Amino acid sequence: MLAEVAASIAERPGRAALTVLGTVLGVASFVAVLGLTGSANAQIAETFNAQSAREVSVIRLVDEDRPVSLRAPDDFSEQGLARVRDMAGVDAAGVRAEWIPGAQVSTRPGDDGPAVVVPVVAIDSQFWEASRPRGVRGRTTAQQKSGARVVVIGEGIADSLGGGGRHWPRFVYIDGVQFTVAGVVGGSDRDPASRGTVYLDIATARGVLGPRRSATPAELLIAVDLGAARSVAQQVSVALEPTHPEWFDVGPVSEPTKVRDRVSDSLRRLFVLLAVVSLMVGALGIANTTLVSVLARRPEIGLRRAMGALPRHVLAQVLGEASLLGALGGLLGGLIGLAATVIVALVNGWTAVLPGWVLPAAPVLGAVTGLVAGVHPAFKAARMEPADALRQG
Repeated sequence: MLAEVAASIAERPGRAALTVLGTVLGVASFVAVLGLTGSANAQIAETFNAQSAREVSVIRLVDEDRPVSLRAPDDFSEQGLARVRDMAGVDAAGVRAEWIPGAQVSTRPGDDGPAVVVPVVAIDSQFWEASRPRGVRGRTTAQQKSGARVVVIGEGIADSLGGGGRHWPRFVYIDGVQFTVAGVVGGSDRDPASRGTVYLDIATARGVLGPRRSATPAELLIAVDLGAARSVAQQVSVALEPTHPEWFDVGPVSEPTKVRDRVSDSLRRLFVLLAVVSLMVGALGIANTTLVSVLARRPEIGLRRAMGALPRHVLAQVLGEASLLGALGGLLGGLIGLAATVIVALVNGWTAVLPGWVLPAAPVLGAVTGLVAGVHPAFKAARMEPADALRQG
């Protein structure tokens, strides 16, 4: 039976190639999608692990008996901050305090120019080192004299105020008060809202903008050495206030892992669904090509039936051809998918990750796909009457 199937395939190399092509594309897409999913998830895990191992955040628990204006920066005393910065494993510790939740920021005084309503955040000298911003143009407030009317704006604000590209407004007005724009900051892993935020020195905020108007607690961002996050998190409350460590809420070090797992699971489900859709498209191509092949071979099928072949013999031959071609296509598709995964990973600087069962399963998957796709054409061929098949041919 296997020899008949192989001979039948050899007689029609063109149609066999088309059938194999459908399987190759389907299985290659399936393998590549699984490989890229694994590689992307590994990269996400590496990024989250690196961040969770190097970051700690602290918030002073809100005391309703204190006025809002006293919650920051007094949430963290200078002595406490100095002790934290001297801790083993701490690279930098910077305070971030929302001063005005929504201030009008414009390039001209009054209402005759472009304006945006954005939060104004007061920071101390180590905030930028602790928050690790990306894409800083110009200078940060840490490079300015404390108390100077200087701000750093997010690049989203710069674009809105007409400072796209390498240019940005030289001056902005915050609720009518003029400030010099020292620089523009892009994204930040520690401060996701940085693109739409105005930053200024705490002393400037207190002296120029007046009392703090935000009820949001100030936050202490701590950048630590790799692997030191857990030990720092356990000691930071005591370092800030030895007699009242319960006043502070330390950001859970394990939270990034939970976020990472949720992101990875969502990506995995999405990409597996795309892989299944790709395989279904390949199966439809196999079914169509096999059906065309059956219709073109009606004289041959009719002659075989006339010479005594039973319907099950025809059924087995067609299904055998589809399965064999599917297995061959699955093998080629698995290799192509593997190559695509490695190439994309190398281009992006990732580590290529592919489940160990995928490559051995690729020919089996191709064969099963070919078998399922060949069921309808095979039954159609088996039901042909010898006389009708010969007459139609």
